[in-house]
Amino acid sequence: MEVEIDKLNTRALKDLIKIPEGLKMSKNSRPDWDSFYLSMCYLISVRSSCRDRQIGAVIVKDKTIIATGFNGAPRGVSDCMERNECIRKDRDKSLGKDYENCYSAHAEVNALANHAYMGGPEMNGATLYTGVYPCVICSKLLINAGISRIVYAERLRNDNGLAEKMFKEVGIKVEKINKDKIAATIYKALDHLVLRDEFGEEPH
Repeated sequence: MEVEIDKLNTRALKDLIKIPEGLKMSKNSRPDWDSFYLSMCYLISVRSSCRDRQIGAVIVKDKTIIATGFNGAPRGVSDCMERNECIRKDRDKSLGKDYENCYSAHAEVNALANHAYMGGPEMNGATLYTGVYPCVICSKLLINAGISRIVYAERLRNDNGLAEKMFKEVGIKVEKINKDKIAATIYKALDHLVLRDEFGEEPH
């Protein structure tokens, strides 16, 4: 159903958002840290300019976000949506994903680059949260950046196991989070958004 969002207020949205019973969180409950930060990855991913797959990444140290990124073109370079093309899709499929020949950089790379651009704090021992398990190219950069833990929700389509092998060799911990926990966190945030009026009041 097409909805004209600009003509709706948050109370009207309440009737459009139905939270599945199994994903409802009680008013006094809080998501665990991993689900909390991974839910941010999915929110960040909506700014992605990739026409294939939208991904977000968050780098956290001492429970503090020190960098974020989504897959997209470098600063000042027209992205794939602006160009209205995906230069990899028309290539020989035997080349695989051919990641390096694309306008976009991966979310993890952009998070690392944003951290450097802003002169971020020490990254050794930080945790990377990402919607999708890092590719081989990203894994090398994450290792050299000092990331000690990776938390993700989805696998790569053509994962050959090399990234996993390197992570094990250097002792980086990798954990997969159930997407239901992430969805429950996002639903709870949506419930806060649509339930309250513009003054933050809830209906009685």
